[in-house]
Amino acid sequence: KAAERMSRGNFSERIELPKQAELAKLAHAMNKMAHELDDQIKNVINQRNQLDTVLAGMTESVIAFDLEQKIIFMNPAAEKLLKIDEQKAITKTIQEIVRSNQLYEMVEELISNQKSISHEFNFGIEPIMTLQARSGLLHDETGKAIGGLLVLNDVTELRHLERVRKDFVANVSHELRTPITSIKGFVETLLGSEVTNEEQEKFLNIISTHANRLATIIDDLLALSTLEQQDSEGAFTKENIKISDVIDSAINSCSTSAKNKNITIQRTCREELRADITPSLLEQALVNYIDNAIKYSEPNSLVRVEAKETDNEIILAVHDNGCGISEEHHSRLFERFYRVDKARSRKAGGTGLGLSIVKHIAQSLGGYPSVVSSLGSGSSFQIHLPK
Repeated sequence: KAAERMSRGNFSERIELPKQAELAKLAHAMNKMAHELDDQIKNVINQRNQLDTVLAGMTESVIAFDLEQKIIFMNPAAEKLLKIDEQKAITKTIQEIVRSNQLYEMVEELISNQKSISHEFNFGIEPIMTLQARSGLLHDETGKAIGGLLVLNDVTELRHLERVRKDFVANVSHELRTPITSIKGFVETLLGSEVTNEEQEKFLNIISTHANRLATIIDDLLALSTLEQQDSEGAFTKENIKISDVIDSAINSCSTSAKNKNITIQRTCREELRADITPSLLEQALVNYIDNAIKYSEPNSLVRVEAKETDNEIILAVHDNGCGISEEHHSRLFERFYRVDKARSRKAGGTGLGLSIVKHIAQSLGGYPSVVSSLGSGSSFQIHLPK
C-alpha cells in the first residue's frame, strides 16, 4: 500500500518499521527514497517558480522552440509584443506566429549551423518597430541540441533617440558654423588690411550681429538642457493661478518688439480661468509664440492671444495674420532647428529652437502643442493643458 501511494506521488507519508528484519530494511529504504524524492521535487518546483518569475519580469521577449521550429514556451513580454496568448501559440511554428522573413532566416540558420546569431530588423506594419533579436541553442542533459531560444528586444525608441542625437549634433554644428565663419572672416579682414572707418564700422556691426546670434543659440540650447534636467528631476512646482495674469506678463515682455512694428496684441481670456501650472514656464512658452507671431506678421497688423476651456482641457492660442504655413511642414515644426523658410527665419533672428522649447514646456506641464495654419491664411499656435 505504501508503494502504491508513492507511485501516485505521495512522498510525505512514512512507513512504520516492521519487526521483521527484511521488511524493516525494505521500509527504511523506501522511507529514505521517499524523503529524497520529496526534496528533489520541491527543489525542481522552486527552480521552476524562480525561472517563471524571472522570465515574467523580463522586458525582453523570450520564445523557445524545438528543432521543428514549433513554439514550446513564450514569456508575457513575448505575448504582449506579438499580441498572442501563449496557449494559442504552443505547437505552432515560428513562421505562423511571427511574420518576418528576416527572423525566419535567422531561425533556419541557427538550426542548420547550430550557432548563436544576433540581428536587428523592422517588424510590424503600423507602427513599425525595430527589434533586436538574439538566438541560441537549447540542449538536453547530454549536450544534444533539442531546440532554440529567441530573445527579442524592442529598440525602436533607442534607435529614434540615436537618430535625433545625430541630427541634433549635425544641426548644431551647421548653425554655429555660419556665424563663426563670418566672424572669423571679418576679423581677419580687419586685421589683415587697411580699411576705412566706414568699412570698419560696417564689419564690426556684422560681427556684433553674428556674435549676438551665437549667444542666442547658446541661450536657447541651455534653456532646453535646463528644462530637460529639471523635468527629469521633478523640479517643477505648480501653482493654481489665473491664466490671464500669465498672458498679460507674456504680452508685456513682447510689447517693445510689437511697438517697433506697430502691431497690436489683443487678449481674450476670462478673468476667473485658473489652472495648476508653473507660471514662469507657461509665460516663456507664450513669449516664444507671441515673438514668432510678431516676427512673421506684417507691420500694422493684429496678434490675438486667446485662452479658452473645453470639457477636458485649457487651450491657449496665439493667432497671427502672417503668411501662414503649408500643412506638409506641420508635423515637424516643433523639431529642433527645423525651419520652413531658413533664410527668412535667420533674417528675423530665429534660432530654430523656440518651438522646440514650447513643446518641452507643454509636455512638462502635462500637455502638448499644436498648430493650425495654411498658406496665406495666418497661423494659430496652441498649447493644450489638462484641466
